Amino acid sequence: MTALSGRPVVGKIYSSNSQQNVAVAIAVVFFLNKIYDCVFIIGEIALYIYKGTFLPYEASDIGLEAALLALLVILDSLRFAFGAKGYLTQRLAALSLCLLLTPAVILIGIHVMIWQTYVMRIDYIFGAILVSFHALEFCLLLLASLMCMMRSTSSFDAR
Repeated sequence: MTALSGRPVVGKIYSSNSQQNVAVAIAVVFFLNKIYDCVFIIGEIALYIYKGTFLPYEASDIGLEAALLALLVILDSLRFAFGAKGYLTQRLAALSLCLLLTPAVILIGIHVMIWQTYVMRIDYIFGAILVSFHALEFCLLLLASLMCMMRSTSSFDAR
């Protein structure tokens, strides 16, 4: 099977161009997610102030949700640091740590969407966007990790 240029359509699954494409895609998604995380955190703080003022919130409930928001900030900071280091240096350990932290952040996003004491429609929208970004990042990081593993096994085969 050939393309219009006469070159074969099916080529190597793993090449330096595919590594670069995945790294660029991860960089773009990380950049957009950092911006969205700032919007999300500011929006959730504003919503907690609104909910605490106008809804019958118990202090322990709003404290727990604020603690989860702080945990989200910490986990996302670690995730971004390990992820950026991992995809820039193509280190499997850093990518794996980022992959391990991503499901925890997704669970916090699901908590915002579904399991809060009072869930408003804007909470659901904020949480859905957060979970979507992190799911996309998870898929891209998984692909980058697989490429790193393929690179490391092919370098051992070449010896």
